[in-house]
Formats: sequence, C-alpha cells, structure tokens
Amino acid sequence: MNKKIIIFIVGSVFELIISCKNYADLKQSVEQAEQKVKGFREGVEKKVKQGIKQAEQKVKGFREGVEKKVKQGIKQAEQKVKGFLGKEVKDISDEIAKKLKEEEKDKKEEKKEQAKEVKKQKEKKEELMQADDPNNINHAQILQQANGQDSKPALEAVQQSANGGQQKAEEEAKEKEVRAKAEQEAKEKEERKRKQQEEEREKREKEVKAKIEELTNKIDEINNGIDSIKHRRWFVEDEKRFKVKATEVRDKVTGPVFDYFTNDSKGDTGEGAQTEESIYYGWGLTDLEEDEEELVKLLKELQDTRSSLRTKLNVGNQQKVVLQPDPELKESVKVSEIESDLEELKSKLEKVKNYLRDEAHFDTIKGYINDANSNRISEYDE
Repeated sequence: MNKKIIIFIVGSVFELIISCKNYADLKQSVEQAEQKVKGFREGVEKKVKQGIKQAEQKVKGFREGVEKKVKQGIKQAEQKVKGFLGKEVKDISDEIAKKLKEEEKDKKEEKKEQAKEVKKQKEKKEELMQADDPNNINHAQILQQANGQDSKPALEAVQQSANGGQQKAEEEAKEKEVRAKAEQEAKEKEERKRKQQEEEREKREKEVKAKIEELTNKIDEINNGIDSIKHRRWFVEDEKRFKVKATEVRDKVTGPVFDYFTNDSKGDTGEGAQTEESIYYGWGLTDLEEDEEELVKLLKELQDTRSSLRTKLNVGNQQKVVLQPDPELKESVKVSEIESDLEELKSKLEKVKNYLRDEAHFDTIKGYINDANSNRISEYDE
C-alpha cells in the first residue's frame, strides 16, 4: 500500500515537472511568435511608410510638372491672343480706312454723275427749245435784246415756243406712262391666264388620278368577289364551294365588269347598271382599233372572257342576242363548271389594272378622259 502511494506521488511529481516544462516551452513559443509578428509588423509599417513617401514624391513631381506645363500653356495662349488682337486691330483699322476711301471715291463719282446729268438736262432743254422754233431763234439773244429794248412780240414768241416744248414733253411722258401701264396690265393678264391654266391642268390630273383609283379599287372588289364564289372563306382555299347562285356570280362579277369596263353602248344596261357608262364606251374606245391602242385590246379580251362566263349562267347556256332581253338565269351553277372562266377573268382584270396604274400610260388615259369630257360638252350644247 505504501509502495503504491510512493509510486503515485513520484508519478505526480514527474507529471508536474513535465507540465512545467511544457508551459515553459509554450511561453517561449508565444514570445517567439510575438517577436516575429512584431518584426513583421515593423517591416510592413516601414515598407508602407517608404511607399507613401515615394508616392508623395511622385505626386509632388507630377504636380510640379503639370503646373509648369499649365504656366507655359497660359503664357503661349496669352502671346497668341495678344498677337491675334494686334492683327485684328490692324485689320479693322485697315478695313475702316479702306471703307472711308471707297465712300469718298463713291461720293466724288456721284457728284460727277450729278453734274453730268444736270448738264445733259440743260442741253436737252435747249435742244427742245430749238426744235420747237421753226426759225431757229436764239432765245438767249432775244431775251437779252428784250431786256435792252421794248420787243414784246419777240418775247411772246419765245414764251410760246417754250410752252410748246414743255407741252410736248408732258405729252410724251404721259404717253410713256400709258404704254407702261398697258404693258403691266398685259403682263398681269398673261400671268392670270397662265395661273388659271396651271390650276385647270392640276384639276384635270387630280380627276384622272381619282378615276384610275376608282377603277383599280373596283377591280380589287371584283377579284374578291371571285374568291368568295370559289371558297367558303376567301382566306381558306381548302374550303371550296360546290354550288353558287347564278345571281351571286352576276352581281359580284359579270355585272360590275360589264358596267364599269366592257359595255360598248350607251343604252345597254342589262346587267343592273351600277354606273352610267363603262370606260370602253365613255372614253370613246369603241371606234379605235385594238392594234393601235393597247387598252382597247385588253378591254376586248376582258369582254370576250366575261361573255363566255355570262353565257354559262343562262338557262341552256343561251348566248345574249343584241337588242333582245337577257336570257333567263339558272337557279344555281356548279363552281367547277365556271372555275376556269373565273380564273381567266381575274387574270384579264389584273392586266387592265396594271395598265391603269402604269405611269407611262397616264397621259394617254388623261387624253381619253379629256376627249370624253369635250364630247359631253358638245352634246349638251346641241
């Protein structure tokens, strides 16, 4: 038992010694670490101070360089401004002197011109007085004699001659004024006439453009009607119609084509007469040959295609006979029977539309319309 206690005590002593040694080692390590940290911190602080010092020196040098350059720039600018102002002042002085010299020269020339004009008027007056005197009397001598002696008849002759010259000059001036006024009135009249003609020309061109737009819009409307006949919905081509009423085809297609484009007579209005007369008749194209006029050819082709389609709408496919009523319409027609005619008619309409829209044909179309308007005026006068 005592042995165990002794061993325990000895072990505790050794453990205490080891702990003290570890503590001493730890304390020494901490002190060494603190010294290293202190040395590192001092090194960093030293480098930072050196960096700050170097940066301050660089900034100072840079600032001094900038200040030096700014001072040099200001000095150079002052020199340039001084030189520029000096030059400007000199130029302005020279310019003023030049202007004064020119004005003085102009005044001298103006005085010379006035003196010449006075002399010229004086000479002209003397010439007029001599021209009005048939005996070529020297007025100055007569007046001088009249002052020296009583020569009343001679003085009266001189006065009458002078009055005659003045009256003639006044008449010439008045005649000149009348001529100038007449010329001005003629010029104003000509200007009014030109302006009126220009306004009439613009008005006619505006009417022609409006008519072309009306016809091309009508063609678009007819083509939309063709699409609505072929398809249940014009934007869905797969939904085709099987049958349509003949009256629908007439009202949407053959009627408008006849009324607006292909009717070749004034009294034939069998299709419902949506307008008074077609362009074929109204523009006077019925008497023209298709070899001479492109539009005539296009309208005749459109007329034939339209007639072929119209015949298929009639009972028994009867053709129309001139001066007789239109044949009776079928109740309905199969779309497949008239589809090719509809497509061909659409193609012919597009050709007419392209012709109307072509700027190269504008003057030709304007000529058709002007001639048609002139013919209407002649008919009204009769």
